[in-house]
Amino acid sequence: MSKNFKLEASCSSYLGSGRSINEDNFYFNKKRLVKNNSGMHKYISAEFPLTEPVAFAVFDGIGGAAYGEEASYIASKVFSEKMKELNDIVLSEKEFLLNICRSATYAVDSFSRQKQLSQIGTTLVSVLFADEEVFICNVGDSKAFLLRDNKFMQISKDHTDEEFLKSIGVEKKPSLLQYIGMSTDEGGMDPFISKGKIEENDVYVLCSDGVTDVLDIHSIFKTIKEEDSTDRMVEKIINDVKLADGQDNATIIIIKCSR
Repeated sequence: MSKNFKLEASCSSYLGSGRSINEDNFYFNKKRLVKNNSGMHKYISAEFPLTEPVAFAVFDGIGGAAYGEEASYIASKVFSEKMKELNDIVLSEKEFLLNICRSATYAVDSFSRQKQLSQIGTTLVSVLFADEEVFICNVGDSKAFLLRDNKFMQISKDHTDEEFLKSIGVEKKPSLLQYIGMSTDEGGMDPFISKGKIEENDVYVLCSDGVTDVLDIHSIFKTIKEEDSTDRMVEKIINDVKLADGQDNATIIIIKCSR
């Protein structure tokens, strides 16, 4: 592991003004939310020397579906358990992330069948730092962004029918085409995974759509540029969601890389 890079990271999860239960969850390098929660009243923040693999993830239980909070909780639990095994198994980082997605899908689908539910699922977006490389993985429409060299870009892939809706001139919120927990009857799950090199001053943002549905990318970029610390970035963005009367659960993790 590289001893040169260190990570500063912060996380928060907001219930939303139109929700009574938080269907989001996260993995913040060994921390996650309990199953039944009403969000967080403040952020959590920490610094990590990159001497071993470090990961972060956001999960968004499928909006309005029964047991959405159960699906995101199960997925966060699987993610946490698999991270404990990372140093004990011989797998490439890509295979490891694929294994997490498949194991989480199996666990959520098994719960769904046990409860005889018609639909239960969650999105997943994660970032894994290993040595001087970074791996992005997502299933669904929770997003990952990167600020590098004054350019702010989405680095995850939305698994939705947005392009199709645009092609036929229909204006509505796109539907998910893939998610954690989808059964084999619905087709194969194909997680998006990409790899890159860590650079000094990189800032990574993971968030559920409760953030991006009310704040555009320029607003998020402006906050990250103006604030020095990840805790202030997270605090400001969650406050902006509240000011915009964000109805949905909103979870965000911000990670800053330095030497």
